[in-house]
Amino acid sequence: MTYISLLALLAALVKLVYDLYQQYRNSKKAVDFRIEVPVADTMTVNQTIPINVQPIDAKGNPSTFVSGTVPAWSPVDPTVGTLTVAADGMSATLNPIVIGSVTITVTVSFSGGAVSHSVTVTVTAGVAVDFNLVLGTPSP
Repeated sequence: MTYISLLALLAALVKLVYDLYQQYRNSKKAVDFRIEVPVADTMTVNQTIPINVQPIDAKGNPSTFVSGTVPAWSPVDPTVGTLTVAADGMSATLNPIVIGSVTITVTVSFSGGAVSHSVTVTVTAGVAVDFNLVLGTPSP
């Protein structure tokens, strides 16, 4: 075997090991995610709530996304609330405007396709800080 043949064989072996390492490394990356809403999915109009994306691997363990993966957040109904999304897409803050429900959907594209998850947050009235007087119908 010539010196050049040995170098070619060594280069092929190095490439094979590198490719196997990349496959192993990518197998440890997230293949799914969950949306984390702290404590409860109910809030009052005068509160804000942070929402986080937690990448998970095939077994449900915390993981990381492949570099460059940015979750896409669907817009919420602007009459119900606003959603402020972080630049990296890994978190957002919900600021409710009125009583009701708001559904938040996040989509992440993986090599095998896209995965979407949703969470619904119920917005209730805050604690009373004032009152109104309501007049009834006058009687004859």
